[in-house]
Amino acid sequence: MGRSKDSERNTAHNMYVFQGKCAKEISLVIKVTEKTVGNWITKGGWKAEREAEHNTGPKRIENIKRVIGNLTEKRLSVESEARAAEAKGDKADKLLLDAQAASMALEVAYWNKALTGLDKSTRISLEIYLEVMESIFSDLKKYNSDLYLSTIDFQQLHVETISLKIG
Repeated sequence: MGRSKDSERNTAHNMYVFQGKCAKEISLVIKVTEKTVGNWITKGGWKAEREAEHNTGPKRIENIKRVIGNLTEKRLSVESEARAAEAKGDKADKLLLDAQAASMALEVAYWNKALTGLDKSTRISLEIYLEVMESIFSDLKKYNSDLYLSTIDFQQLHVETISLKIG
């Protein structure tokens, strides 16, 4: 017995939004037509959902780190080529490769600056964290005062640890 349409649609949704798969890939996996998947994407507003999922702070930070890593690898390769050109006595090629490496170094610096700004903007402030924890501990006290009292040491240690980490 085959899977239900709801199950197929849920699988397609997860593959499209969270895994970044295209309609053709999805249709092959769940064995429906590409047109059906395309209709689900359009009617369900999955494109906007996917865009939102992939542009969250942590995702953007991850993507920028990947770009920096790729640029760094390319720069190291260009520097190796420049050394080889120098060893062969090819001054023109060495100058060209050095210019490429310098350009990549600037690009890495720009991406690092973007990463630093993004990282700062996505961090939670210590003040907000402490407010949230105070609310949790307050609710715990109302819910079960004995449990609350038994966690006082934990609460203090946790807040001190987080204060050092975030603070």
